[in-house]
Amino acid sequence: MIKPELYKKTVDILFDAYFNDTLQRGNCCACAVGNLVAANMGIKFKPGMVVRSAWEKDAFPEWQWVIWGYIGGDLETGAAQVQATGYSVYELKKIEMAFESVVSEENALPPEDNMFNGLVAVLEVLKQIHQVSEADEINNERFESHYKTRSKVLG
Repeated sequence: MIKPELYKKTVDILFDAYFNDTLQRGNCCACAVGNLVAANMGIKFKPGMVVRSAWEKDAFPEWQWVIWGYIGGDLETGAAQVQATGYSVYELKKIEMAFESVVSEENALPPEDNMFNGLVAVLEVLKQIHQVSEADEINNERFESHYKTRSKVLG
């Protein structure tokens, strides 16, 4: 396995985001990559998150400018945010695309199902990035049982 400590840390960050309701589709502060940036840079989430201002102290997700090659934004801050995650620009693109492409309005799934499916897709990408074997794989039981319990409550 490549970088097992980073793999475990990343999975833990994503599980925490899911459990703490800080994971949101279409919110660059609170998407899969946004949560990785926030956790690795010590950025806290505000209560009642809203798009582009979910992080404390009006910090913004400048990483998006870097990984998508957009013109504008604070590229120095964006580069620091990307570097803090431990992943390359290419790897973060794969993570973000896995999360956002599964979690789409075309799916016509309840939001809870979209979040779960998005995280499952991200976990698969992380296994590829880190070349995780079955023996190395983190047990996802805690995530799945939380999803099932939560779906029953919401459904």
